[in-house]
Parts: sequence; C-alpha cells; structure tokens
Amino acid sequence: MIITNDANRLSIPCQPATMREGLEIIKKLDEELKRTERDGNPGIGLAANQIGINKQVCIVRTKKSSISLINPFIISFNKPIIVDGEGCLSFPDKTVKTRRYHEIHVIDDLNEEMFLTGLEAICVQHEVDHLNGITMMDREIDE
Repeated sequence: MIITNDANRLSIPCQPATMREGLEIIKKLDEELKRTERDGNPGIGLAANQIGINKQVCIVRTKKSSISLINPFIISFNKPIIVDGEGCLSFPDKTVKTRRYHEIHVIDDLNEEMFLTGLEAICVQHEVDHLNGITMMDREIDE
C-alpha cells in the first residue's frame, strides 16, 4: 500500500466502520506502519484514509502503548499545549506548529473508553482529525 499525500482525498470525512471492517483495517494499518519503518520513514500513527480506505479506523503505536480505534470520538479535551514540529506520514517533508491538548477522553467501538495523556493524546487527536477530513495544516498556528 502507499500512503496518500493527496490533500483533497484526505479532506473527505470517513464513514463509520463495522467491527469486522475495523478489525481488518487495523491489520492493514499495522502492516503499513511497519513497512514505513522498514523503509526508513517511521511513524507512530496512521488513519485508514491515509491508505485509501474511507472508514473511521486509526492506530497509534508508541513505545509505551498500542492503541487501535474504530469509530472514535473525543468526548473532552484538557490542558491545551503548543506542539512544535508535528509531522505526518502523508506529508513526510513537512512539520507544522499546532495547538493540541495534553489530556483527552475518547470513546470508540473497540475499547469503549480511554483517558490519554501526552504523546498518545496528541497522536490520537491527529489521527481522529484525519478521520474527520482535517490535516495538520488545517491546525497550523503562527504563534
């Protein structure tokens, strides 16, 4: 699979996924994330629309945690912060400054409910944005 850099395609909000679809897509996202690492372009998160699947499924893989989300929804945000140098596998040569939140409360069809902080919270916000047709450039700030 190839990760798309087509901003027009990435601006289309994704459709809900069934549990079966979601589990299959998670496997594909894991494979693609591993491929990018083998190819020397490692990332820690990936959304289904980045690999051409218009479904609300994403993953975040850090050294600390492995998060898979099907039809995620962020219920609350807490402690806004500025992120310098947010990157994206769809735009590997670009980094932007964004405003994200240090703590989030997220629900989905797979894990039901999670409270995330730090890097995991920031990455989930980034990936959920993808599922809603929002890229990091849409969140860029000049501060």
